[in-house]
Amino acid sequence: MPLVEFVGQSVQDQGNAAVSTSRLINCYREMVLGSGKTQYVINNVLGQDLLDDLGAEPVRAFGQGNGQNWAVGNNKLFVVAGDGTVTDTGQVIADDEVSVVSGNYSDVTVTAGGNYYLWDGATLSQPDTKAFTNIKSHFYFGGYTVLLEDGGKRFQWSGLGDASTLDALDFSSAEKSDDNLVRGFEIQGTAVLFCETSAEMWQLSGAAGATAFQFVTSWRRGLKAHNLAVQFDDSLFFVGNDNNVYLGVGPGAVDITTPAINSALEANTATHCFYYEDRGHKFCVLRFSDRAAWVYDVKMREWHERAEGPNNGAWQAITSMRGDTWQVGSTDGEIFSLSRSGRDLNAPLRRTMISNNYYIGSSKFRVQKIEINARVGEEMLNEAIDFVLSTRPGYTLLTRTDFALQTRSLDGDERAGFINLSVSRDGGRTWGDAKPRSLGLGGDYEKRMVWRSVGQAQQFAIKIEMNEPADFQVNSTAVFEVV
Repeated sequence: MPLVEFVGQSVQDQGNAAVSTSRLINCYREMVLGSGKTQYVINNVLGQDLLDDLGAEPVRAFGQGNGQNWAVGNNKLFVVAGDGTVTDTGQVIADDEVSVVSGNYSDVTVTAGGNYYLWDGATLSQPDTKAFTNIKSHFYFGGYTVLLEDGGKRFQWSGLGDASTLDALDFSSAEKSDDNLVRGFEIQGTAVLFCETSAEMWQLSGAAGATAFQFVTSWRRGLKAHNLAVQFDDSLFFVGNDNNVYLGVGPGAVDITTPAINSALEANTATHCFYYEDRGHKFCVLRFSDRAAWVYDVKMREWHERAEGPNNGAWQAITSMRGDTWQVGSTDGEIFSLSRSGRDLNAPLRRTMISNNYYIGSSKFRVQKIEINARVGEEMLNEAIDFVLSTRPGYTLLTRTDFALQTRSLDGDERAGFINLSVSRDGGRTWGDAKPRSLGLGGDYEKRMVWRSVGQAQQFAIKIEMNEPADFQVNSTAVFEVV
């Protein structure tokens, strides 16, 4: 029987959707070694479970310091326990551009709303910044807390090992290009200063005071916006001023943009970049306010999409950190745990796999059979799926715009899960009715999902969807019989 790798990474370009229909929404590919059945399986992304709520304002930023996790939200600085519970430490005036940085010993510093704050382990204060007072962002480097000027080129630094003391003479300027500073990072022992259309690298000179920093090199690539960069390990994931996405630092940074990403950056509003991990994969998220997020899998070097709600709306997560689990902060001020629950807030996580278009020359062909294989028999489902009144934006389904999916207990009785297949004959523009197949009960390890007499077309694409609150894996290789 003919085997087809029916789905790859997300590549559908919203500016020309019919050219390539392939999408992975809320799922991603993982290579399988030593298996004769498939080269890849499709894993679910992590679901979201509510941990705590900071208030009405968004969670502006997470950070780590003094052996603890920290969050800024609702114009306050919170210490966040590993389980996500929070304790208020004081007021900060926050806007969209916030950074939380660890300093020495008990110090934690915050820049928010143009201000500089210091938590010394007992008290939240605002040290005098001396060289300039309107702060864009900051970072920690080699014992110094480095502050960047908002609307300017200057950066100043604290005393060595003392985030509370800044000298009016201890500053320098990023002046190789005529643009303003946006954000800074410490990467592999180098200070990386992003400007609007350029970037510079600086190092410590070994001297003290006003000559503590020395210029190393610059390159012609700026940062699109303060929140469109995230550091992980010893690398960076960021959106350049040229609307391309890069992985790495300096002139050696690799352009990982696809035409689909370029179209999204041109047509939609990118708001944040953040990072999390699962099953050994490192995921870099490019979040939008008005479409599903694009997520880059560093291990697989592939893109997938992360959406929220039955309509695949914008993911409300905007920042992340590692606690007892990986946690994200949302635009609604909530902190969520990322877990393998198969849930998306109060509803099952909706996973969608869309194939590319299939052609056989210019002639029509008939699809006699499609067989999809999944890891079945290992998940026990004892919840039913209901429609409930939605309280979050974007939670609409079919024509019932005020309702969302939710699960309810079946009092211990097990039920079978289901997987749906839909077919498009016009390049993914429209889809036929979903045809469900059972995933079986616990112990049904040999369950097969087969669709026969699927139809005739000149071009053909399939869509697989699962809405089950469980962690099912699907083989990306399908049996495809055509005549």
